[in-house]
Amino acid sequence: MSTYPKTALVINCGSSSVKFAILDPKDGHVFLNGIAEALGLADARISWKFNGGEKTETQLGAGADHSKALEFLVKNVLAKDEALHDSIVACGHRIVQGGDIYSQPTLIDDEVEENIKKVIPFDYNKMQMAIVQMEEKGLNAEQAMIEAFYAVTRA
Repeated sequence: MSTYPKTALVINCGSSSVKFAILDPKDGHVFLNGIAEALGLADARISWKFNGGEKTETQLGAGADHSKALEFLVKNVLAKDEALHDSIVACGHRIVQGGDIYSQPTLIDDEVEENIKKVIPFDYNKMQMAIVQMEEKGLNAEQAMIEAFYAVTRA
């Protein structure tokens, strides 16, 4: 029996970082939060806290990318608390650009993935699709994947 309620994994990828949290969507209680930083650089690292406790930090290895950070999260951090991993029922992730196809939160399925690939030239979509695929590998098949899209305009 899990000691956790049904939780959501929330991910926000930047150009050189991945912020993450596992929370109770009903009351916002955060069970795990952290950040992988300096991705693609020599000092790529990840840090996290369980339940607001003491921060743990480790190096990911020179040049580690977003996929490596998420792989570390699933295989190393969440492996420390399998009940927390098993409590995840949804994953939310921001995708910078949905082109003219998506402009609001969307449940991911095969069709949505294919449409996102059509607009890969926009911003971070190629990297973010790699993150979506890593999420699918690291999470249970029953977990819903929801992507939040927003358009970015450049001057």
